[in-house]
Amino acid sequence: MNSTADPTGTIDKALAHTRRLLDSNPVLAAEQASEILKVAPNQPLAMLLLAVARRTTGDIAEALAILERLTAAQPSWAAAHYEFGAALGDAGAAQAAVVVLRRAVSLKPDLPDAWRDLGDQLTALGDGEGADAAYARHIKTSNKDPRLMAAAFALCENEIPKAEFLLREHLKKYPTDVAAIRMFAEVAGRLRRYRDAEYLLARCLELAPGFNAARYNYAMALYRQNRAVAALQQIETQLAELEVKAPADAIVEVLQLRPGDLISPGAPVATLVEVDRLWVRVYVPEPELGYARAALGKDVPVTVDSFPGAVFNGRIEEIASRGEFTPRNVQTRDERAHQVFGIRIRLDNSARKLSAGMAADVTIPK
Repeated sequence: MNSTADPTGTIDKALAHTRRLLDSNPVLAAEQASEILKVAPNQPLAMLLLAVARRTTGDIAEALAILERLTAAQPSWAAAHYEFGAALGDAGAAQAAVVVLRRAVSLKPDLPDAWRDLGDQLTALGDGEGADAAYARHIKTSNKDPRLMAAAFALCENEIPKAEFLLREHLKKYPTDVAAIRMFAEVAGRLRRYRDAEYLLARCLELAPGFNAARYNYAMALYRQNRAVAALQQIETQLAELEVKAPADAIVEVLQLRPGDLISPGAPVATLVEVDRLWVRVYVPEPELGYARAALGKDVPVTVDSFPGAVFNGRIEEIASRGEFTPRNVQTRDERAHQVFGIRIRLDNSARKLSAGMAADVTIPK
């Protein structure tokens, strides 16, 4: 009896073999992936593995070419977008890398490597706040990273040499992995190498200033070196971060938390209304746009139904550059289908009489 080999099964085995080769022999992995693509052109995983192998061996241009085609063909594949973003970062295209990496984490939020690389690229662009938020998400998603779970288990079992080896090898590949750096500092602390722990934790906080667990460990490392004043400063910094401050003088409109809730980095706490910076948006038909442009930066009278006869001062501060059709919730004298331009008018609310949500009429002089 004759038997026919299953081509699908053969390709799957070849892909698994190629994946195993990536770490030990990326050149051979690239050759293997190329052979697979001869049999199965445009096979997505083979293309991804080939691109990763090319990037690992320093052929960034070829990796970018492959990944650009792959992400165009597979727009919802997070892994492909992550590798594309990583390759763009290697090529020095930080701005483009940020866009692609954001796409990757929007498709699959639990990608610790993507969050870490996003933090690295935002740091390169000077966006410290954005990098801090990305590193915070990296820390959160790293809890499920199998590459760190083995080291964490070794720490829990007090197998310090094993944990040290695993973390050292991991950090050779991913030197900005803040979760791994903190764990490595824990190893140094267990071995009473407090100066090493201090250095590692300082690096952690340089990459992710909002990493509170690392800041606490940093304070402990300082304290164990008899530097109580410096340790106290770190604790005071951590305590200060527990206080939420409004960015401006405002009234709380919606409080989105309850006592005891935990706040994630970047999560909204409350909705505020800056009563001194109220504005109203009106829509002007295209034939009358010239009058609005002539009044740009000038005061215009504003009235509200709540205070009949009272006139408030407003100032036109913005005119839309593009026209639109009148929104359904706005009433004008002209037909709804007429093209209009949105105008933003800042209101003088020094008397604190106006409130957000009030309907207003604006008179623009002709």
